[in-house]
Amino acid sequence: MLVSSCGDMFMTRFGRIPEIFPNYFIIGASLFMAAHVLYIISYRLLAKSKNYRFFNGGVIAAVAIALACLVYFTVVCFQRNDFSMYFLCLLYLIVITANCATIFSYGWSSFKQKPYLMLCAVGALSFFLSDFIIGLDALAGIYDWGYLIWWLYPIGQILLNVFAF
Repeated sequence: MLVSSCGDMFMTRFGRIPEIFPNYFIIGASLFMAAHVLYIISYRLLAKSKNYRFFNGGVIAAVAIALACLVYFTVVCFQRNDFSMYFLCLLYLIVITANCATIFSYGWSSFKQKPYLMLCAVGALSFFLSDFIIGLDALAGIYDWGYLIWWLYPIGQILLNVFAF
C-alpha cells in the first residue's frame, strides 16, 4: 500500500513533483506496477502456505475480465485510429491481470473455509479497474471513466489489505 501511495503522489502531481521529476508519469506508473508485483508475491506466498492450487475458476474469471478490457481498449483504438500507446497499455494490462488472477485464485481457493476472503477478489477487481481506467486516461486519451478512479482505488486497497488473512 505504501508503494501505491507513492505512485499516487506522482500520478496526481503532488506538490513540486512535476518540477523535480519531469518523468513523473513514468515513475508513478512504475510504482503502481511494483505495487501489483508486491501483491502478486504476497498473495502467492499466502496461497502456497495454505497449499492452494493456482489454476482454478478465479484465474479463469480474471482472464475473462482482462480479455473484455482488452477488446474494449482495442475497439476504441481502432475507432480513434490511434495505436501509439497500445503496446505499453498491453504490457500494463498483463501486469494488472496477473495480480487480479493471483488474488482471484486465492479467494476462490479459500472460499469454502473462509468465504469472506472473496472480498480480496473484489478488492483486486476494484484495483484492476482503477488502474485500467488510469491507463485509458493517461496512455490512450480515453477519459470516459475517469470519475470512477477515486471510488474504485481506495475500496480496492482497503479490501486487499484488510481481508488478506
